[in-house]
Amino acid sequence: MKRIFATAIVIACLVACRDRHNPYENKLNLRPSYLAQVDVEHYTTIQWYDTVQNFGTLKEGDSVRVKFRFKNTGKRPLFLSNIRSSCGCTVPSFPEKPIFSGEEDTLVATFNSEGHPGAARKGITITSNTNNGTVHVLYLVGNVIPRPTAPAIPKP
Repeated sequence: MKRIFATAIVIACLVACRDRHNPYENKLNLRPSYLAQVDVEHYTTIQWYDTVQNFGTLKEGDSVRVKFRFKNTGKRPLFLSNIRSSCGCTVPSFPEKPIFSGEEDTLVATFNSEGHPGAARKGITITSNTNNGTVHVLYLVGNVIPRPTAPAIPKP
């Protein structure tokens, strides 16, 4: 009986570990995310919980961090790569590790409003190894209140 129980535990551990294997690891110093991009036969799927985040109203010069949650809804590891923002005022940070099937993670973007008064709409473009579109676009939107300007001093 103990032997059957021990065997069942070993099998359960092997099955659990099998799902965590990154098939794109290699000894050639090639980034796994790039290998996943070209392996079109084994793409996965992604679900973005929010593709637009409204940060509300900021004073010019303030910064805000916005989070975009997502989930790997496919069967293969998910890789995000080649992430670009539409402006240098928006800096995205993202997981460079694989996101395995069923896992959730977050892409964080920091928006610096310095020099960007008025309505703001900043895009972030993400490339991924997904069937439901390899390019995804997320948006940060809000309003930036301009700094008050000093009144002009009349010349004598």
